[in-house]
Amino acid sequence: MMSALVTLLVALMGCSEPESPANGTLEICLSGPSESFDVSDPDIDVSGTVTRVDGDQPDWNLVWCSGASHQVEITDDAGDIWTVGLTVTLFDTDLTPIFDVQEGQAIDLTFRHRLVWGTVDGFTLESEDGLIAAVEGGFWGGALEEEDTPGLAVALTGDPIYTEESKCTITDTYLTLFAADDSSTVEPMVAETITIDGNAYVAMPIAAYEVRDGKRCSVSDNSGSTSWIVHR
Repeated sequence: MMSALVTLLVALMGCSEPESPANGTLEICLSGPSESFDVSDPDIDVSGTVTRVDGDQPDWNLVWCSGASHQVEITDDAGDIWTVGLTVTLFDTDLTPIFDVQEGQAIDLTFRHRLVWGTVDGFTLESEDGLIAAVEGGFWGGALEEEDTPGLAVALTGDPIYTEESKCTITDTYLTLFAADDSSTVEPMVAETITIDGNAYVAMPIAAYEVRDGKRCSVSDNSGSTSWIVHR
């Protein structure tokens, strides 16, 4: 479905499908009762009930964004309200997936916030039936831990499928390997079905590139990105 949307988008732009794969953009948002992250322990684990899906935007006080295209509000066992959200875009077109969640559903949120060169975020949503969604921001080595997605490993793989050069940087785009019950290598912004513990999920790399020094000069931030979403 998502692959078809990307193909349609290219057609609507009035040109043939590009030879180079297109990296998308992922924005992650979080609001909650705290004013800021605890620097010594920035991970957040919330167990509660889904009290709203989408609707009005909260005050994104923990991880700011201009507005989330998809959001899930959770009221935890103490009565505090947390909202996690995301937006996925390609060529300024919104291609944000919608997760399989309903109001009244018991849910667990694990949110990882990492301060590296800058900050990077990631989160998982789980129910009693297992993983609902995993979202990885991808910069500076990523935010999610191996134990956050048991049965699933994600990494860039193989040789670059496209290279773009500027004066000060060389950007290599890769396929992303999703290794679970089966394995699939996927281009950025293309959705494929994978199986984790016998259950079907949609896996989509958002951006999959590495940056290295250019031939004439260099920049200090050569971080690249391995951002992706897996959801049912």
